[in-house]
Amino acid sequence: MDKPNIFKSSKFYMSEGDILHLIIKDLQGGNISIGLNNANTDVAEDIHEIVQPVPPVPLADLVDKDGNIYTTIIIGAQEWIVENFRCTKYADGTSISYLQKDTLWAADAVGAYCWYNNVIPNGSLYGGLYNWYAATDVRNIAAVGWHVPTAVEYSTLMRYIDIDGTTLANDAGGYLKEIGLTYWNTPNTDATNTYVFNARGGGQRSNLGVFSVLKQYLTLWNSTEDLPNNGYSSYCYNNSAVFQTSYGVDISSADKKYGYSLRLLKDSTTLTHGQTGTYTGNDGKVYRTICIGTQEWLADNLAETKYRDATAIPIVTDNVAWAALVTGAMCYYNNDISYSLNPDTDYGALYNGYAIKNISGFAYLERGGISEFGWRVPTETDFNNLNSFVGGASVAGGMLKEIGLTYWTTPNTSATNTYGMTVLGAGWRETDGTFSNINNYSLFWSDTNDSPSDLWTLYVRYNSKAATLWNAEYLYGLSVRLVRDVT
Repeated sequence: MDKPNIFKSSKFYMSEGDILHLIIKDLQGGNISIGLNNANTDVAEDIHEIVQPVPPVPLADLVDKDGNIYTTIIIGAQEWIVENFRCTKYADGTSISYLQKDTLWAADAVGAYCWYNNVIPNGSLYGGLYNWYAATDVRNIAAVGWHVPTAVEYSTLMRYIDIDGTTLANDAGGYLKEIGLTYWNTPNTDATNTYVFNARGGGQRSNLGVFSVLKQYLTLWNSTEDLPNNGYSSYCYNNSAVFQTSYGVDISSADKKYGYSLRLLKDSTTLTHGQTGTYTGNDGKVYRTICIGTQEWLADNLAETKYRDATAIPIVTDNVAWAALVTGAMCYYNNDISYSLNPDTDYGALYNGYAIKNISGFAYLERGGISEFGWRVPTETDFNNLNSFVGGASVAGGMLKEIGLTYWTTPNTSATNTYGMTVLGAGWRETDGTFSNINNYSLFWSDTNDSPSDLWTLYVRYNSKAATLWNAEYLYGLSVRLVRDVT
């Protein structure tokens, strides 16, 4: 068959058994259609439209231990920071050794970083250069929930962009590199930054302490070890469209004393409907989560004892004191902590409405130097959306309730726990401080006011398959589930 190398309005002819391969790069200005015509009738019998790819949308920012803010992006099933890492501390707050002298750099086998040419402003432009020991330190340079990627994970990134690519023959680098000649030397081959990865030529520092190849190479440490003294790395180049990954290829293995750039990868991808995960509270408790539709919910009642700024939530046991509260507080049913010892099998804690509205908030924003956004106390709309997804308010209670009679009074009407929400009959604390209705009812706070002194709640009952919205005064002690959007 003919093989035109410019595909605009080209015509070419195929015989039976021919296979047509099209490689379309840098599609701009709209979509294109490809029609295959019958040679006898000249009528299009098979028309395909190539849709211009939509660039990924940057996600909420992350914050490191130095207060640096990083935007993240999802590429395929991976979530990456979109600039080179530049933090000077490990996740526990310990400072990483800053070594300027060549001799000190060459001697280090513990963990160190520097700025290119020891010029501090280069840190904000190109990020830091770290040796492999710092990148893989047990204190975790990346903080909880993130990590320095493995060689396999970098190969996954490359193959998502170029499905037929190999370690040394692919065009993924062009799609990752920042365009222009500000951060790359000419020619910056095929740079489009299609995936908003913003790769910049951050240069290197050798195992002898010598700086080189600024604006020519971006070299990224992998956390994968090759030899006892070597680690793998991945490259972008100013004069190539290749993103060179290193898994199984010794040429990209380097002495661990080299100073390379870092990117961070999130530990887990966004859940899809039916998938389960975990959430770690501000005081270290780990809760199960479940994705229902496009939202991820706690599958356990919250038993948080701290706000997100680490301030303790007051535990109030006295009935008179509870009834007089005008600030946030919590308790356990019947003031018995045994109701809340194990998040997987207990009723959680009870909170008043003032705790829900406290500006410090329940849902965490910072953990180990990295801030994570999205978790919240549900709104009225969140509860309505949940009900709608599982079949409507008239049947939602049955769909969400734990089955059996361990946590519910008979008959526990229509309980199936179909969606894994595992709602338990946690009861509540009355406005006068007394406790009631364990195993009979469960009410979950929303963050939405019905009036200045009331909040909407989701109300689930032992003798009904419904889940209805109900308003409750701030002085009630009710359960909490957190939620976040996953799309």
